[in-house]
Amino acid sequence: MYLNEVLETAPGLSRRFVYYLESKGLIAPRKLWKRRIARRDYSDEDARIIRETWSYYRRGYAVSAAHNLATRTDRAGAVVRLKVNPRHWRDALDELRSEAHVREAATVYGSTASLIIRLDTPSETEVYETLVPFMARQEQAGPPHILMAPRGLRRADPETMALPAEDVGMIAYVLLTVPGVDVNQVVEQLREFDAVVEAGTVYGDCDIVAKLVTEDQGQLDSVVMEHIHDIPGVESTRTFIVIPSMYWSREPSGAHRLPASSQNGSEDS
Repeated sequence: MYLNEVLETAPGLSRRFVYYLESKGLIAPRKLWKRRIARRDYSDEDARIIRETWSYYRRGYAVSAAHNLATRTDRAGAVVRLKVNPRHWRDALDELRSEAHVREAATVYGSTASLIIRLDTPSETEVYETLVPFMARQEQAGPPHILMAPRGLRRADPETMALPAEDVGMIAYVLLTVPGVDVNQVVEQLREFDAVVEAGTVYGDCDIVAKLVTEDQGQLDSVVMEHIHDIPGVESTRTFIVIPSMYWSREPSGAHRLPASSQNGSEDS
């Protein structure tokens, strides 16, 4: 990722600020040499650190303190279901791109949610610091449903996050209700399914959130109804299917260009 691309990820971010971080050794982009001229190549992690450090700096933190917050390893996560007036879906998705801690945002089919937002923050407090100003600017149709994930969602299989675009037909979030004693076992069993690209425990009105990437509706139905429901301990699921044209992600899978879909989300028994 070149510098111009990094600058586009955060409103107001300047070259001077990025160069300052580099001069202090807070980031170390790879240098690509061509005819004695080096171009900086920033990784996705470099871009995340720059974006979050800038966000904290704008809120009044010193650069070193902002960088410490951005690079904390004991991070918290959250998956938020939020109803927003349909007229503002696209504006809301665009606005969320400027929030440093938002990793992914999607509009989904279904009667119980319109937006699903995934956050990765240094603390649970930062989840609310991000959400409250955003919600204040939106016309909400109901209160948010916040599922806190203390360890964040765990990637089931890194290779499945880089599927060729032609192999990806649908993205869906599946919320599982599972007895507490079975949660860790169920998360581990979800790793066995190639379609499950991420899964993690949460606390809120469900116990596990899984993200699925499938070729089509038939494969999604098969994974959820025939495989996930067959795992001992899974009591029920709720499935939210992403509207392809209203989805973005900072993860590698965000580069997928999904075909249009007319399928509806569902409440599973």
